[in-house]
Amino acid sequence: MTTLVELMEVVRAGLLLFGAGLMLLAALGLSRLPGLLTRMHVLSKAGTLGASSIMLAVVLAIPE
Repeated sequence: MTTLVELMEVVRAGLLLFGAGLMLLAALGLSRLPGLLTRMHVLSKAGTLGASSIMLAVVLAIPE
């Protein structure tokens, strides 16, 4: 039973790190890209996927 709990901890940590990394990439893209449309594209793609993975990690952290 403890191996399943440890596996869930690793999955949650991985999702949080993945989401935080994507949010960081979205912020970097906002400051580095030249045009308005390319900035909007980076924010919509990376920001949505990053926020979704963080929310999934939070859902997995809630005990049943």
